Amino acid sequence: MTPVTILGTGMALPAREVSAAEVEQLASLPAGWVMRHSGVRRRFFAEHETASSLGAKAALQALQRAGLELGQVDCLVAACGTYEQALPCRASLMHRQLGLSPVVPAFDVDSTCLSFATALDLLSLAVAAGRYQHVLIVSADLASPGLNWRDPESCTLFGDGAAAAVIGSGPSGRILACAMETHSQASALCEIRGGGSRIHPRHYTPDREGEFLFAMDGPALFKLVAQTLPSFFDRLLQQAGVSRQQVLVIPHQASQPSLEKLRRRLALPPERFFNVVADYGNLIAASLPAALHLAVESGQLKRGDLVVLLGTSAGVSLGGMVLEF
Repeated sequence: MTPVTILGTGMALPAREVSAAEVEQLASLPAGWVMRHSGVRRRFFAEHETASSLGAKAALQALQRAGLELGQVDCLVAACGTYEQALPCRASLMHRQLGLSPVVPAFDVDSTCLSFATALDLLSLAVAAGRYQHVLIVSADLASPGLNWRDPESCTLFGDGAAAAVIGSGPSGRILACAMETHSQASALCEIRGGGSRIHPRHYTPDREGEFLFAMDGPALFKLVAQTLPSFFDRLLQQAGVSRQQVLVIPHQASQPSLEKLRRRLALPPERFFNVVADYGNLIAASLPAALHLAVESGQLKRGDLVVLLGTSAGVSLGGMVLEF
């Protein structure tokens, strides 16, 4: 058990709202296809915004909700699944956007879609040890530049956005349990092969464009998750010493059909399962903190409540955390 309080949360979205009908035009799909297959009726795509500018905006809102000033932050962590540029690290770009003091360290924690939960787990230990007083964890992802519009299975799921949380010590709040496991034999099920040292950008040609865009084997990925996540969830609850009836589950917002199937497999009633994917799409690493923020803002998550952050990521990893909010 780790004592830590989420002092405030924030969220930022691009200005451009994109409907399911517009996505169908971009992907040359028949009318109604997107809602039937992904369940995402709208999402937001960045045009003039960058991931770091959206991240900074979400961070400032989180600080405002926490009643803190920027000068009270003593560590900034970027927990993202996409890159604004190859170098420097994403946290450095957000640090510049916020105008933080040079004495405030900035670094990345990356486990793709589970990055926020991973960062929260790791940095809560630093807070509990007294290393930091107030840590800003920011997840900002722009999925739209890497979508393959010839792959309707994936391009209809995603949106752009950012979310942030400020953590520190407080009168309440603790992590009751945290776990992660990685099924690396399935790492090819969700990937972008190009862009790194294996397939360097200098080797890009139009006929190899697909290697530089997001690719996913949805059916195989869901089969693996369906086989492994229910027992993982049970072990997580057992480790925390809580029951299904006591928790609100905030899952990674993957797609509407997958979330509904997951809810049934986890034997959770709708009121215990927070689902907002239809209005924002899959925000990659920003998905979990954005849903957390929306649960707080809507009043569905209050101080003292038990919440489970639960998800999967490319790799393929399963991750979860039980929090007393």
